[in-house]
Amino acid sequence: MSECRLFSAMALCAAALLPAPLQAGAPLSVTTAEVHYDETGITLELTGLITARDLVSAGFANPGQVLAVYPEAGASVAAGDLLAEQDPTQAREALRAAKAALVAADAALLREEREVSRDRELSRQGYVSQAQLDAAEEALTTARASARQAAARVDAAAKALEETRLTARVAAVVLSREAEAGQVVVAAQPVLELAGLEGRDAVFVAPADYNLTALPGTRIELTTIEPPNRSFTAEVHQVAPMIDSNTGGIRVTLRLPEEAAGQVMLNEPVEGHLPVGIGRAAGLPAGALVRGQGGPAVWVLGDDAFASLTPVRVAHYTSERVFLAEGLPEGARVVVRGAAQLFPGRALRVQDAQE
Repeated sequence: MSECRLFSAMALCAAALLPAPLQAGAPLSVTTAEVHYDETGITLELTGLITARDLVSAGFANPGQVLAVYPEAGASVAAGDLLAEQDPTQAREALRAAKAALVAADAALLREEREVSRDRELSRQGYVSQAQLDAAEEALTTARASARQAAARVDAAAKALEETRLTARVAAVVLSREAEAGQVVVAAQPVLELAGLEGRDAVFVAPADYNLTALPGTRIELTTIEPPNRSFTAEVHQVAPMIDSNTGGIRVTLRLPEEAAGQVMLNEPVEGHLPVGIGRAAGLPAGALVRGQGGPAVWVLGDDAFASLTPVRVAHYTSERVFLAEGLPEGARVVVRGAAQLFPGRALRVQDAQE
């Protein structure tokens, strides 16, 4: 290779190693947008589920063995229907013993009443001292208290026997069976999960990044996802005060009107658009956002007609817009079209600005 060719090759290699600003060719055509901060609201497009307004866990009041669980999941039950039975053997024995104790207590009370009646008459005749009469009166008081306690135990035992039969308090749909025949359950352990027939809610899980406190009372248009698609208006009833540990979001409950409750099924998915505020933010076209070394950034046009990469904090994204919470001064101009081709020091030709 001649010295001339070697020199040319070295020159080409050196040129390739030069910093990008020094080898930028024609100025890059870009458009810009101006930064304006304002109180900004957005719409969250969320998918939720239809739930029962009244969810009930049906269980026995006392521990014991389950004899039978009658309705299957999905079955409808009316108020008063028998749902499940518990082994009544112990409850029956407890009631029998309580009744026997009541008979004995009533007999003792009758005996003490007769004793006091006799002692009062003898006291008037001077045959019984006042101390003896006082003792008899005290024994009568004790017998009365014992009889009342025995009667209360009978009532409690009768109630316990009655509670071995689990009945529906309201008309409902069985969501699931939580216990089966032969299983030993503790007091109040769920045997059936029920959903009341009256009232339906739509439950959404919204991101925890937004202030949702103004949502209660807001009327939202909901649409079912499964065909045939149905639309109806629901009102935000409650926003959970704490983040759900399972989902990492905020539970938002919407109350459906009665006329809409009959058009939907439990656990049916619905779509809703929830308006929320994101505070003071600057909206820019999504194409302005690029990735810097530390995260999101934009190219800010300087007075010297060159752009500098500036980190920003993003409040919210949409498919077309990005909302910046901070990082840019009011009135700054940000490169939109052409931002992905920029590098420090590249010459620019700013075309008509887009706001």
